[in-house]
Amino acid sequence: MLLELLHDVLPEGSSLPKNFNVAKNMVKCLGLGYINIHACDNDCILFRKEREKKNVCPKCNTSRWKSEKKSPNGKRVHRVRMKVLRYFPVKKRFQRYFMSSKIAPDARWHDEELIKDGLLRHPVDAPFWKDFDSSYLDFAFDSRNLRLAVASDGFSPFRTFNSTYSIWPVILVPYNLPPWKCMKQTNFILSLVIPSPRAPGADMDVYLEPLVDDMVDMFVKGIRTYDASKDECFQLRAAILCSISYPPGLGYLHELFDGTEEHRSAPVPLTGEEILELTANIHTSFGKDPTTKKPANQIPITCCKKNGLQLKDRKGD
Repeated sequence: MLLELLHDVLPEGSSLPKNFNVAKNMVKCLGLGYINIHACDNDCILFRKEREKKNVCPKCNTSRWKSEKKSPNGKRVHRVRMKVLRYFPVKKRFQRYFMSSKIAPDARWHDEELIKDGLLRHPVDAPFWKDFDSSYLDFAFDSRNLRLAVASDGFSPFRTFNSTYSIWPVILVPYNLPPWKCMKQTNFILSLVIPSPRAPGADMDVYLEPLVDDMVDMFVKGIRTYDASKDECFQLRAAILCSISYPPGLGYLHELFDGTEEHRSAPVPLTGEEILELTANIHTSFGKDPTTKKPANQIPITCCKKNGLQLKDRKGD
């Protein structure tokens, strides 16, 4: 409605889309669309691939649909899904970095313009970056291959109106760029928006499935990409080197930290192979039990309200 009104006001021949559908098609052509993926209400699975046509979660038997209504003639069924994950395919977003001749050279900054004086100014100076390059020489051969960090945190989209609901965006940070650009919001890559009235917790791995699938494909095979700065095509690959995370459950565990000073020596860091060996026999079961009730005693949660900062008391005290 607003676009139609503005289109009538502007001079004839303006490039403003006539309506929302035209604008949406333009965004899709740029590779900025997203995919709706239905999820189990208890965070057990995503209804994709071999489970795409199932109507019930195979683990907890929870219906995929919140409501189902048939039309008066019984030919059509209107269904409202229980929970939807928004996935923004990352491959086309990676390609867009190299569509501009002004932006594409930034992807090579860490190799061509970095000051190598032994000081730690950028993740490229860190040991984990150097270890990765020495382990995957074919990946490191082309400096345009993307090194990324993944970050996620929950927030309430309704601010103070509903403090119990939160969504969890998953963002990729391109570390190829110089430090004054890689941490700018305009260069972040939004990959997932995880919906949930509750925090996904350990079940976040379920929602990361589509991103992991694409990232594995980008690391192993890559995608044919045009580099505008060099006027050539190359096989672009990408890898996630590290994560930037704030433990969302730390507030629930604060009673474990009693202020006691630790004077023992720091533990010896484990290698990746040692970690895999220690976790080889660990079985992880995703999803929340729908029959389990919330514990009566809850750790206090700090919530920001209109009247100021309030502290919710623990139930049962």
